[in-house]
Amino acid sequence: LAGSDCRARRAPPRRHGRHAMRSAHGASGVGWALADSAGVGGEVARRRIDASMDWAYYEESWTYYQNYWVAMDQALYEVVQRHPTHACERLVVMKVALVDAAYSAGLARHVPRNGGDDDPAAVKVARRIVENGDIVDRIVRSARDAGGTGDSTSELQLRKIVELHAEFDAILCGVTREGHGVPSFASKYLHFHAPGVPIYDSQARSILQAAATRTARDSWELDTPKPAQPDYYDFCDRFLTLWNRAIEQHRNPTVKRLDQFLRYCFALSGSSTTPDGAVG
Repeated sequence: LAGSDCRARRAPPRRHGRHAMRSAHGASGVGWALADSAGVGGEVARRRIDASMDWAYYEESWTYYQNYWVAMDQALYEVVQRHPTHACERLVVMKVALVDAAYSAGLARHVPRNGGDDDPAAVKVARRIVENGDIVDRIVRSARDAGGTGDSTSELQLRKIVELHAEFDAILCGVTREGHGVPSFASKYLHFHAPGVPIYDSQARSILQAAATRTARDSWELDTPKPAQPDYYDFCDRFLTLWNRAIEQHRNPTVKRLDQFLRYCFALSGSSTTPDGAVG
């Protein structure tokens, strides 16, 4: 990787006391979060984000990512670029297993062993994806068209991504325990095929739930994307709040940079929230 080296790097410190990440809790409503950005709802959203997330760590979080994790992500992106489709079972097993392991998605917790079927969870999920390969290929193409490279986002882009994520998650429900969704894995797998898809997991969720409010404009409930996985829809709603605040802070956000900012804030918080991937 250009610009990378193997020198020792400093891990993010745990901060406590007055330096710890603070959380702000308040009423949540419905609708896309920055719809009322010029009014009271938008001002509340801005105050809550700034109270809960220290923007001074924004650049530091990206430096940490470049020092430790960019090589792994680049390897995943390159594997997917070489094998973007979903017709070959062994190649899809490879992609599923790599994303599951690298991002602690915990598929083994969600995919049961049935009868004499001892195949690992990654194999069962990959087989399900291949069985629906044409549909998954279409979902991936559409997500890439909607989100692009992740250098920009908007309500319209995220609405489409939420719908495509729900469609993909519904496919995976065919092999999960009691047909429950795996929205975290679904977002991670789609992200490496379409970098404009925000990654959803317990770490990012816990920070955004504390920091990013939703507006209380009931009329937006009518515009809920259909289909939509509820937890991921809520997450993307709050993610849009964070994105717009980053623009106001002149932070030049990308989907990947905000993802790393959320993870870094989680590490700094010293939170006892469940491990990454526990969302499913």
